[in-house]
Amino acid sequence: MPSAATIMKITFVCMLIACVIIGIAGIVTKHYGLLGLLPFGIFGSITAFIYGSSGTPSGSINPPGTGGTIKLDYPWWVWLVDVVLLIGGFIIVKVGW
Repeated sequence: MPSAATIMKITFVCMLIACVIIGIAGIVTKHYGLLGLLPFGIFGSITAFIYGSSGTPSGSINPPGTGGTIKLDYPWWVWLVDVVLLIGGFIIVKVGW
């Protein structure tokens, strides 16, 4: 079973690969509006890796089997920038399609 750090690194690389695929698909299909999602994808990938790797896990054994959660401790400005980039990206995709 891979460690949590290994899974986090694999997830980060897969998120960046998804950004590359979106970029290539936008260029090949000449739907350049898709490139508007790249800033959100790249910024979101990097911040998720940075703050996700420093998250604090919490678990409970009472009642058993309920699992736990991970508090990511994102600063308020990260959420704000992510939302602005995502909305801006969707607007660019809609206009450019």
